[in-house]
Amino acid sequence: MLDDDAIRVVLAGSDEMGMERLSRELDRAEGIAVCAEVTSGEEALAAAGVLSPDIVVMLVDSLAPGPDSQETARSISEAGLAAKVILVAENPAYYLISAVKSGVAGLLPAHTADGDLTSLVRKVHAWSESPVVLV
Repeated sequence: MLDDDAIRVVLAGSDEMGMERLSRELDRAEGIAVCAEVTSGEEALAAAGVLSPDIVVMLVDSLAPGPDSQETARSISEAGLAAKVILVAENPAYYLISAVKSGVAGLLPAHTADGDLTSLVRKVHAWSESPVVLV
């Protein structure tokens, strides 16, 4: 059962090890609830529409075939959904320009310290506007 006050997160990616690591970190975080784990951009968009999460976290380099993370972020924004998007990438600086254009709220390197995703989820959720944050 999800806490009504929790920050609701959808995780998207097809890399099992990466998803497991991110899911485990968020599951341990107080006040954050993973409401769905999906493998593709299409599923992330659908989950954002149905579940109304606060945040969608996508593993850039591991989405199943279909729309990429930037296309999915743009679609979430264009659909008027409230979810803010965080991208996790091997080389986040490479995605910075396209992320800004796609409405991404945060970028995080794939290999970061435990707790960095939790911290970024909290920061992005707290902002009323969606600046891009590179941790």
